[in-house]
Amino acid sequence: MKKVLIATGGTGGHIFVGVAVANELKKCNIDVVLSTSGKCEDLDGLRYYCIHSRGLLGKDLIEQFLFPFSFILSLMESFWIIFKERPRAVLGTGGYASVAPALTGRFLLIPLFITEIDSIPGMATRFLSLFANRIYLSFGETVRWLPKRKTRVSGCPIRRLRVLESSIAKAELGLNPHIPLVFIFGGSGGARKINSLMVELIPQIDNTQFLLATGRRDYNEVNERLKGYEKVKIYPFISDMGLVYSASDLVVARSGALTLAEIQKFKKPAILIPYPYATLQHQAKNAKTLEKKGCVRVITEEQLSPGKLKKEIEDIIKNAQIREDMSRLFPDVIDGAERIARDIALCLDT
Repeated sequence: MKKVLIATGGTGGHIFVGVAVANELKKCNIDVVLSTSGKCEDLDGLRYYCIHSRGLLGKDLIEQFLFPFSFILSLMESFWIIFKERPRAVLGTGGYASVAPALTGRFLLIPLFITEIDSIPGMATRFLSLFANRIYLSFGETVRWLPKRKTRVSGCPIRRLRVLESSIAKAELGLNPHIPLVFIFGGSGGARKINSLMVELIPQIDNTQFLLATGRRDYNEVNERLKGYEKVKIYPFISDMGLVYSASDLVVARSGALTLAEIQKFKKPAILIPYPYATLQHQAKNAKTLEKKGCVRVITEEQLSPGKLKKEIEDIIKNAQIREDMSRLFPDVIDGAERIARDIALCLDT
C-alpha cells in the first residue's frame, strides 16, 4: 500500500488540516502517518511521531539560541521516521515542526506537497514552497506570495465533524435546550485575554448559557473563578467540536483560517477577535473578509474591552432575528480535503 507522511505544526490549525486530508487519503487506499511537535489528541486513531521542534520568530534569546540545536535534532528524527516508514510522498501543513520532515523527504527525492490555509502564508510555507512539487491554497489571493506555477486553489481542509440539531446537541452537553448558548474559545491552546474577559462578563449576562474552552494553561484558574455558576461549562480542550458547534447560537473566537472554515460550515454567527501577532496580520484579514458579508462581527484586540464585548454578545444573543440574518449571509465553504487527497493520489499513480 502507498504511504504518505503528513508533517504538521504543533497547533490545532496545522494538525487538524493534516487529519482531514489523512482521512480522505485513506479512502484512496493510501496509508498515512503523521509527525508533529507534541502529544496530540483527536487524531481519529491515526499513527503519529513526535519530533523536537522549536519556533524562532517572537521567541526570547534563550529559545533563539537553542533553535539550531533543536532543528538539527528534528532533522535526525525525520530521517529516522522516513527510513522506518518509507513514505511515497510528504505533505506539510505548515508550522515549524513541518519543516524538518518536509526537507528531509525532499533531500531523499520524495515528492513534497504543502498546504496553506491562511490568506497570507507563514514563514514555513514560504520557505518550503521553494522545494515543493505542489502547493494547495485556501484563498486565491495567497498565490501572490508563492511560486504561481506550483499552486492549486483547493479550499480549506475541514476535519470530520458531526452535525446535530441544536436542541439535541445542547441536551447531550447537559445544557438547557431552550436557552441560547455562547461558545468561547481561543484556538487549541486557548487565549488568555479572552479567558480573562469572559470570567468577568459571564456573571453579568443573564438568560444565556456559556461553554468556554480555555486551553490547558488557564483551565484551573478559570474553573476556580467561575465555580458555582451553573450557566457555564468549562473545558481545557474539546475533541468533539461538531457537537459544540451544533449546540452553539453564537461563537466568540480567534480568526484562524480553520476556525473560520468550521464556523462557515455550521453557519454560526460569530464575534471574531483576531490574534494580533499573527504573521502579517493574516487573522485580521481573514476576519474582515467575512465581516464584509455581514455574517460575523470583528473586534480588534486594541478595541477589546469588557464593555465592548458584552455589548456585542448581548446584541446578538438576545435577538434571534439578528442571528438568523447572520447565519443566512454565510457563503458556502469549500472543503479542500478530498480535492487535495485525490490530487496527491493521482500524482502517486503517475
